[in-house]
Amino acid sequence: MASFKRLKRSDVISVPYVANKNWVFDYCPYPKDQYIKLYKGTNITGSFSTKYDAVTEGQYERLIYSQINHLFYQNYSSSNQNLNTSSLVSSLYYDGASQNRLTGSYFNYNDNPGLIRTLPTGAMDGIRVLSINQDLYGQQVLPYAFELSSSVYYVKDDGIGNLIDYKNSNTYIGNIFYSHGIAVVTHQDYQLMWPLPPLAQFKQVEFLDTTTPKTVDLSTSIDGRSGQVDLTSLEVSGPYASLCTISPTGVLTFNASDPGIYTIYYIFDAIIIDSSCGTENKTLTSNQGILEIIIRCNCGFNVSVVETTTSAPTTPPTTPPTTSPTSAPVTPTPTTAPTTPPPTTAPTTPAPSSTAPPTIPPTTPPTSPPTTPPTSAPVPPTYTLLTRCEDFSTTYYWAGGGVLGGADQVWSAGGYCYFVAGSTIDLTGLTPIYGTLNICPSGCY
Repeated sequence: MASFKRLKRSDVISVPYVANKNWVFDYCPYPKDQYIKLYKGTNITGSFSTKYDAVTEGQYERLIYSQINHLFYQNYSSSNQNLNTSSLVSSLYYDGASQNRLTGSYFNYNDNPGLIRTLPTGAMDGIRVLSINQDLYGQQVLPYAFELSSSVYYVKDDGIGNLIDYKNSNTYIGNIFYSHGIAVVTHQDYQLMWPLPPLAQFKQVEFLDTTTPKTVDLSTSIDGRSGQVDLTSLEVSGPYASLCTISPTGVLTFNASDPGIYTIYYIFDAIIIDSSCGTENKTLTSNQGILEIIIRCNCGFNVSVVETTTSAPTTPPTTPPTTSPTSAPVTPTPTTAPTTPPPTTAPTTPAPSSTAPPTIPPTTPPTSPPTTPPTSAPVPPTYTLLTRCEDFSTTYYWAGGGVLGGADQVWSAGGYCYFVAGSTIDLTGLTPIYGTLNICPSGCY
C-alpha cells in the first residue's frame, strides 16, 4: 500500500550549481557565423557623415571606437568629460562637494588594480573588437579560459582582464571584459591579427540628360584592404538596379535619362590568401556601398535683349535770300484771304525816287507745326528662371542683376544650389534668389 507525504516549501533547499562549457572555434582566416563577430574601431576626427564614414561588419568604425571608449576606457583616456557637481545637494549617499567629478554615465566594470588599460587616442588610431554571442558564454567568460592562437601568436587572458601574447615576449595587447564577452585589442602592432573585410565607399556622380553613355568607374570607390579586389563580383541592388549594367572591369553603365536623383547599392568581394590557412583562397564580402547618380536637364541657352528707339523726323529750316532781287519781287499769292481790310484812302507816303531801290517787304517763311515723335511701347525686362537642386522646384528667379547663361549655377546664402531653367518676364509667385555664381559644391544641396 502506497503512502504520500506533502512537502512544504521550507522542506526544499536550492543549491546553485555552476556549470562551465568549453567552446573551441576554428576560423581561418575570418569568422562568418553568428557566434563570433570582429569589429574595427577608428578614432576619426571631424564631422560624422552617414555617407562617407567607414563601415565594418555593418557598424560605423567611428561609433565602435566611441562606444568602447565610453564603456571601458573613459577614465583612462583624454576624452574623459568632467561635470561640476557643486550645485548638487549633499546627502548620506552622495557627496556634492565643490569639485569636478566624472559624469554619472561612467561605470567601472573592472576595478582590479592589476588591470592594464591603454587606449590609443591619436587621429585615425584603431582598435579591434571581438564580440562573443551571449548564448555561448552565458553569465560571463570564465577567467583564465580565453585563448587566441595562430602560427604567429598565442594570446591568453591573465585572469584579471589583460590579454597577453605569450608567444611574443609576453606583450600586453589589450583587455577582455568577462561579463560582456568582449575582447578589445588596443596594441597598434596587432590591428591586423585578423584580416579586414573590403570597404565599399559612398560615390556621387552627375550627368546631363543628354550625356550618352552614362558610365561610372566603381573601381575608384572600393578598397580591398586585407584582400585583392574581385571586380567580377560586383553586384548592385535597389529599385534602380535593373537600369544598370556592369562590365568585368567594374565600369557601371546607367541606362536612364530622366532628371532626378537615383540611389543604387553595391557590394563586392575581396580574395584573401593566408599561408597559415593553406593555399586555398578565402573570400570576404564588403559592406553595402551607395552610388548616387544625379541627372540634370540640359538647359544650356543664352538670353540677349536689345532695346530699339525710334528717332523723330527732322524738318530742314527755310533760309531767306541774302541778296536783294534786281527786279520787283513776286509776292506769293496767299492761300487765305488777308484779315486786314484794304485802306479807304490813298497812302500819304510819297512815291519812291527813281534812283532809290525798291523796298522789299520781308518774306516770312511759313511756320511748320511741331512734329511729336511717336512713343515706343516699353520692353518688359527678362529674368533668369532658376531650379533648386535639392527638390527640382522651379519657383525661383535670379535677382542679383544681369542675365545668366545656361551653364551658370547660383550658391545662395541659405546653402542651396540653383541652376538655370529658362527665362521669364512674369515674376508672379516666384522667389528672388541672391548668391554667388558658379561655386556650388559637388552634389545637390
